[in-house]
Amino acid sequence: MEPWLNGLKGHALLEYQHPTTSSAFALVLPRPTMTTVKARDYYPITGRSTTGGTFDRIPVDELKTDHPHQWTLFVLGFSWIKGTPIPFPGVVQPPLRTSLSLMEIGGIHGRPYREWAGDRRTDEEALADFDAVDKKDTNPSPSRFGGYCNHAAITFPSWHRPYVMLIEQAIGDYAENVAQQIENSNPGEVGLWVSASKQLRFPYWDWADPKVEEEGLPSLFYDDELTITATGHKIVTVPNPLSFFNFPYIPEDFKDTARNGVTAHFSVWPKTYRHAADSAAPVGSNIADLQTTLKQQAEDLRTKVGMLFSFPDGGESSIM
Repeated sequence: MEPWLNGLKGHALLEYQHPTTSSAFALVLPRPTMTTVKARDYYPITGRSTTGGTFDRIPVDELKTDHPHQWTLFVLGFSWIKGTPIPFPGVVQPPLRTSLSLMEIGGIHGRPYREWAGDRRTDEEALADFDAVDKKDTNPSPSRFGGYCNHAAITFPSWHRPYVMLIEQAIGDYAENVAQQIENSNPGEVGLWVSASKQLRFPYWDWADPKVEEEGLPSLFYDDELTITATGHKIVTVPNPLSFFNFPYIPEDFKDTARNGVTAHFSVWPKTYRHAADSAAPVGSNIADLQTTLKQQAEDLRTKVGMLFSFPDGGESSIM
């Protein structure tokens, strides 16, 4: 460690090497802990309702190939909500709101079981919400809050609509901010970036497509780097924000989970892995094993999930 870094124990050091030059910088951040008080940061979910039109969510590979400016803004935005913004010429990164961090957004769906920072309720109202006979509060125990997602309920599919709207809105707000900065710094590209930011919607990967049985998981979900389009139509290589997520801290209710004789060591893993080995300190994701398993199970998974949204011929769906 460099001498000037002495005394920084308990802090996180983020290093970034520019993909096309030799320039680099280091950013020292305080390491969060579970004892850190989380401030309320109310963020109403309205969707991308001020973009002047309705635009489709498109496959992620199509976004990357056919819509380069949208793809760049999406990659920059996803990196931003992860708390690891990618430097971009002419852009001053906007501050990341507490409620829009990926750690907070991801926590809405499951653990950690606590209120989202963007929830409009006050701390007093949240505490008063406890119900001793509501499984949301009593299961798991002793946590007083079992998460927001309506698992095992008829509202499960529709619940995810506002959830997707939230992450789409967060990245979209960022994209519009950054796109305007890019055009302000590059008059020759006026009309390219802001328009792309207005049309940007959260892309998807269709895991139910029959080609998954042959192709498996696209490499853009696990490669260490990917390419984006910079100003002047230059193609640059940047860290891939879709490949993994470093937890800023490990919540106290992250528990090890065993399934089919294999344990996921969530209580100690400092990051997300894709099909990692049964180890408290895996070398990394096991992509080869993941691909084999995914291809083998793709058809069965597609069939089982499809059955959840189907009804017997002649059946009355409203009473099924």
